[in-house]
Amino acid sequence: MQNQFATLSTLYDKVRDEYTTFNNMKIETIFVDNKSLSLAQRLTNTEKFLDQIEEKFLRRQTIIQSYNNILEKLDELTKQLKSNYNEVSKQSEIEKAYEVFNLQILLIEEQYKNKIEPFEEQIQIINNEKASIIDEIRKSKMYSMYLKTTEPPVIITQGEKESLEILLNQKITNVLFDSTIDDWSLNSSVFSERVLNKSNLCVLIEDTNHNKFGGVFNGEISDIGHYHNGGESFLFSLVRNGTLNPKKFRKSNNYSFYEMCCYEQNSKVLFSFGFYDDICVYKKGIDKNFCKPCTFTAKQNELTDNDKFVTKSIIVFQLN
Repeated sequence: MQNQFATLSTLYDKVRDEYTTFNNMKIETIFVDNKSLSLAQRLTNTEKFLDQIEEKFLRRQTIIQSYNNILEKLDELTKQLKSNYNEVSKQSEIEKAYEVFNLQILLIEEQYKNKIEPFEEQIQIINNEKASIIDEIRKSKMYSMYLKTTEPPVIITQGEKESLEILLNQKITNVLFDSTIDDWSLNSSVFSERVLNKSNLCVLIEDTNHNKFGGVFNGEISDIGHYHNGGESFLFSLVRNGTLNPKKFRKSNNYSFYEMCCYEQNSKVLFSFGFYDDICVYKKGIDKNFCKPCTFTAKQNELTDNDKFVTKSIIVFQLN
């Protein structure tokens, strides 16, 4: 491109000199025939006039050609500039930075997990002790009697269940976790314990805006704190703003390995679908749940009213 600019500069200097010379030419453009002169002299005068006119004409043609040369070079340069512009526009540092940011997040999580590991055994002992005490309370006669006299809330109606089974093309066999009965609080949640080593899971979430949605993970949750890839997992919307309207959302090409992750008891997060963003549910009472589809094909606000929601209930089914 530097050569093209140099060529343009040379052509411009040339046509500028030609144009200056052309304008400085002192040529009469109107011929006056002096009839008082002899015929020979009058003929000579016409020849001189035509010679001058021809000279100016030829110079004009030279200048026109020089301008055409410049315009052609400008056209070539413009095309080259447009090509370079389009090439530069295709390159996205933001996308590359986003990938590195996500890698940073993973590395930081791993780093802090390593910091926590020396204390995990002690934390587990304390949590087991706490769980044992809570379990004893729940086994008490009065506690059990209260549960027997209390109608559990209906998380999914029979009609919704039938529609969900049609959407999933699978049958619901049993309930692994029910937030109306089971503990999902920070440091005492049994959610991960209930789904560990289980496969073909359907997680149904109900929020406070009358939306019921969730995800199906067809693989096995072999450990806690890591993402798992079942291969054919998907998200779904069952009820939207109180209206039954089943929809299924399969994986996109964005971070498709990150299907589902269940977290430790001491983590504020309960579980998530997709690469941090699609559905992220926090432990009971922690109002940070969000829904930002990325790994799956759902669009923003197809599952919830906006990117944040408040969990009302969670139920995990096993499918067959």
